[in-house]
Amino acid sequence: MQLEFRHGDMVVRVDGDVVEIFGATHCSHRYLLPALRLEVFPTPTKGELVMRSDRARRADLPLYELYAKPQAIHGDVEAFIPAVDEPVYRQFFTRVAQLCGRSVVA
Repeated sequence: MQLEFRHGDMVVRVDGDVVEIFGATHCSHRYLLPALRLEVFPTPTKGELVMRSDRARRADLPLYELYAKPQAIHGDVEAFIPAVDEPVYRQFFTRVAQLCGRSVVA
């Protein structure tokens, strides 16, 4: 199945079991779908969130997780997004998570 998402500076393409993310750094990151991990958390700028991608260290981790408090950044920053737009990203990544039997935590 192919899915594509475009919002702000981010483009995400899912093709079979591979996902490619073109993000804020204007380079792409490619992951096997079962290994993708996205974390979203507040930045010091009010109303802004950062989304970072990394390889999931364990299969039981959610594909997408929204944190209420800032976290240390490990992995690749994909986008800085307005907090009001976060539900749009979560909706898309919920569809992606369903493709590989993973969860989303918001």
